[in-house]
Amino acid sequence: MWWDILKNAKLSAKGKGKTLDTSDFKIDIEDNDCNKQLQEWARKLKNYSLLLQERYYDNELMVKHFEVGEDSNYNWAKEFTLYQKPTSQKYLYSRKPYLEEGTYFTYEPVPENIACKAIDMLKKSTTGDRGYDLHGATETAKIGKYEIRVFNYHEYQHNKTGITITIPKEEKLFVNIAWFNGEDINSGEDTFDKDFPMESGKTVFDISGYYEARKFGYSWWK
Repeated sequence: MWWDILKNAKLSAKGKGKTLDTSDFKIDIEDNDCNKQLQEWARKLKNYSLLLQERYYDNELMVKHFEVGEDSNYNWAKEFTLYQKPTSQKYLYSRKPYLEEGTYFTYEPVPENIACKAIDMLKKSTTGDRGYDLHGATETAKIGKYEIRVFNYHEYQHNKTGITITIPKEEKLFVNIAWFNGEDINSGEDTFDKDFPMESGKTVFDISGYYEARKFGYSWWK
């Protein structure tokens, strides 16, 4: 499945070899407006500054209660993850409470009708709860050997908007353009609750930019 392709791509990016950065290729797509649009979106998400990352380094309270877990910047994706420090938690579990934000920006040309269909699906999509699709897509379309998946969901802990275009039978991924963020924070100790009171504009989600990032996340293609 295409999800395995993404996992394998992440593993290969950590190895010695280099993955080609196709988002910056000079491709002759002057007559292919939809491919050009996908390429521009990929560049936009590649150049987007993760708000969670910006807010963390600019706020002493965030540094006090969180530590950087992942600060990944590949040529196909970037992700910033913060883990809640043990001294800031009331209940310690095996899992690590976290905040995260990231983007994917893989782009390779696809047939123009496929590109146009994917764009149309994203523009017509509405934000809602995650569907029951195995991979969380809110809408799926199959055209010939190509499969298009559109993601546009808003859950309290997991949020994502974007497009993937694959040839599942050949395990080929051409387009993965998306924004996401998520959280799983524990109840805090007294110092945490004092620094991030449950008041509008003062919670950890307000201070970290978790809520504000959605303004970009649910409109980057508009």
